[in-house]
Amino acid sequence: MKSINIFLLLVTGTVFYSCNQKQSSQQTQTGNIAASAFSWQVKGCAEKAIRSKADITPDSFRSFPESAEPGLPLLHVAGDSLLYTREVSHLCCREVTVSARQQQSLITITEYWFRPGCKCKCSSTVSAVMRQLPAGEYQVIVVETGTDPLHDQSTNAVDTLLNRKITVQ
Repeated sequence: MKSINIFLLLVTGTVFYSCNQKQSSQQTQTGNIAASAFSWQVKGCAEKAIRSKADITPDSFRSFPESAEPGLPLLHVAGDSLLYTREVSHLCCREVTVSARQQQSLITITEYWFRPGCKCKCSSTVSAVMRQLPAGEYQVIVVETGTDPLHDQSTNAVDTLLNRKITVQ
């Protein structure tokens, strides 16, 4: 019993020590952004896509009208944070996830669209926030990729939605 307690104490101490170590500058400058520094959300029918075409009724997407003209992607810098937002008109039943990657002064935000599309159009707002960016100049590229809306099979197509330099102060 005593050896188990010592073992648990050593494991707890090791985990505590390793979790409280500051990351090297290379770890914070390259790779996927820490979950605590990046978040995203989707509002509209891409967040509430109906999974079965049998569930679609004429009123299914009444609360998600098609946008007359989808907005361009927008970037806004405030302090050490970057906000990305885009209003997009798309096929109903499609869903999206958003990820970000930072490599030195290059930030890539990726919208990944998936699921088969239904025969109607609706709109969604895609937003992402990156926090705790070190001061400096960054090249931000936003791309859209995913599966084809007909068969939901992977496609190699990548569309660049935005390519802009920003300055974080």
